[in-house]
This record gives sequence, structure tokens and C-alpha cells, in this order.
Amino acid sequence: MGENHPECPDRVRVIEQQLVASGLMDSLTKFEPPSASIEELDRVHSLGYIEAIFEKSPTQGLVYLDPDTAMCPDTLDAALFAAGAAVHAVDLVLTGKVDNAFCNIRPPGHHAGRPEHPASVSSTMWP
Repeated sequence: MGENHPECPDRVRVIEQQLVASGLMDSLTKFEPPSASIEELDRVHSLGYIEAIFEKSPTQGLVYLDPDTAMCPDTLDAALFAAGAAVHAVDLVLTGKVDNAFCNIRPPGHHAGRPEHPASVSSTMWP
């Protein structure tokens, strides 16, 4: 995402290092969640919005969805993994397999939402 951007692999690594240093990692059960499916994404985002994000995903360089939201080639995979982790965590809690959950993932950001008019991805799409 560019130099000094807060969303980088180091953020996740630093959180994990802190969990280890604090001793909390020993009490956690790690799960490898699947990426979110289109059906799961459609529960919170319109299908048009989902399709627009997939279409905008670059194979190289950066693509800006608005002046402060960029996608690199890894952004879509990271977002799908993060959404899948959240869905999996909720499923684990609701089925009683765990009492609570923590997901060390890239957060969805301030633009995540369900736009009313998903004809295009622009700054007018997000509340």
C-alpha cells in the first residue's frame, strides 16, 4: 500500500508478537479460516458493490477507489480473508465451539458499508 501506510503485513506481525510476549498466545486456539464467499459478502454488501470491487482489483500497482482508498494486487485477497475470519469467528462462537474470538486481520476500514447505489465505486458510495 506504499511506504508508511498503516495497513501492512507488519501490523499483523506486531500484534502476534505482542500476544506471544504477553503470554496470551499460549491460551489461544488458532484457526485457519476460509476466505469469505460471495454469498457471505452479499449479507452485508450489495452484489453490485462486490462486483465493482472485484472489477477494480489491480494485477499490479495501485488503483484508487477514492482519494484515500487504494487497492494493491493483494488487497482483495486480504479483504476476503479478513471477512472470512470474521464469519468463521462468529460461527465458532454461535455454535458454542469457543466462548469468544479474536481475529488478527486487516480491518474493513471506514469505507465498508452497504451502498444504496452500487453502479460505480466512488467516494459517493460510502456514507
